[in-house]
Amino acid sequence: MNNPVISVITPTYNSAEYINRFIDNFNKANQKGIAELILVDDGSRDNTITLIKQRISPNDQIKLLTQDHQFQSAARNLGMKYASGDYYLFLDADDTFDPEFFNILLNNSENNDLVICGINRVLQDNTLVLNKSVLEGYQSKNKIAKRFLIDRDQMDSGLWNKLFKANIIKENNLSFTNKNFVEDILFVFKYLMTINPSKIKFIHKPLYVYYQNSGTTTTTYYPELDSLAKSYIDQVRKCLIKNHIKNENLLTINTAIRTEIYVIHRHILGDNRWNALKQKAFVKSLKTQFTNTQFLPFKYKVGLLTMQYLPATYIKIYQLYKRVH
Repeated sequence: MNNPVISVITPTYNSAEYINRFIDNFNKANQKGIAELILVDDGSRDNTITLIKQRISPNDQIKLLTQDHQFQSAARNLGMKYASGDYYLFLDADDTFDPEFFNILLNNSENNDLVICGINRVLQDNTLVLNKSVLEGYQSKNKIAKRFLIDRDQMDSGLWNKLFKANIIKENNLSFTNKNFVEDILFVFKYLMTINPSKIKFIHKPLYVYYQNSGTTTTTYYPELDSLAKSYIDQVRKCLIKNHIKNENLLTINTAIRTEIYVIHRHILGDNRWNALKQKAFVKSLKTQFTNTQFLPFKYKVGLLTMQYLPATYIKIYQLYKRVH
């Protein structure tokens, strides 16, 4: 195989239902032979590995790595160790993408350090088109940091719609940390803080299709969640200080509140012990710790008030909301 320009790094875990579709999608997008596919199996218990091996041939552009079940952060880090491309794409095995995905991203990479394209976000009953980044139009790291940490949407925070430069990742020792809690958001944020905002290229066309499935690590609750949230906030704070970002303390406070609201939502959806009293106490502790919500969007301020003073109502409304979103 010729040296690839793009390394596509994809974790798999019990992905038998999707893996053939994903490999077919890769092959269609890679007709020019510019990419390699590194599949990192994270301890699948179904026949994912068997299906992958059936698709690999000598001199193929597909590699298979395996590890014990350690979740997607460890899988992506392992994939990067074996990647040989000049650019990295981090894709999910249960998603799909445009046949011109690789070509369009690569054609827009010249003189740029990051290429971001639009996405189609597929929900249970409808599809949302996200093609306008909150980062677009800003030329300072101070603005980029605030917009990303406070105002981001999935087009901004997701890994899968971004073409990263391998040398920037290597030179800055970037890797996926914080286990499986917002590790993608943290990685993208750290990468953004290493580059010049003027070297971000935005493509409005939605080239990637993200399927939001229930029961994934982005929607489930587990006991370690609360400590991982605090770890994320601490890593964000250290990154802000390292890069001399203005209003570092305010940004950290408001990032913390947004993150803890996300944690509350995970409690509501997956913690059987969660109730109105626990939520009220949790929010009260937040408002005691973090008194300045200057950067927080209005909807989060309203959410905090409702969570605390009408906790049972908020829980019911959010549960109903998630059934259709």
